[in-house]
Amino acid sequence: MPVSYSVDPIQPPRNATLEIHEFVVEADGAGVVPNQDTASIHGWVALVEVVPDSVAPPAAAFDIALNTQDGIDVLGGQGDQISVSAPSQFVPQVGDGLGTRPVSGVLTFTCSNIGASNKVVIKVTVEK
Repeated sequence: MPVSYSVDPIQPPRNATLEIHEFVVEADGAGVVPNQDTASIHGWVALVEVVPDSVAPPAAAFDIALNTQDGIDVLGGQGDQISVSAPSQFVPQVGDGLGTRPVSGVLTFTCSNIGASNKVVIKVTVEK
């Protein structure tokens, strides 16, 4: 028997306090980037910005993911093949749509294909 349910959309208040969590992601000489954990975040992820470093930008289109403790990518795969020449911004994926996404706990960044010794800045805006 299939299970069905409905969920009323939940929106954070528009007068929420914003926090911006900033990470500088830098590959080692072999192009390896270790996963980075955030501090424990409790709120709504509203926006993720990705800014290539102006001095040592990624060498080619690169990939990022922002995973929950359950391994779910908050970006829903939007972080694949990011431009190396211009900043990018992403609204989290929630189901089949886009919007603010509730989180409670540590998020883990993964980054690949950035190239040896290259950098990118990632900013996560959280509404509380």
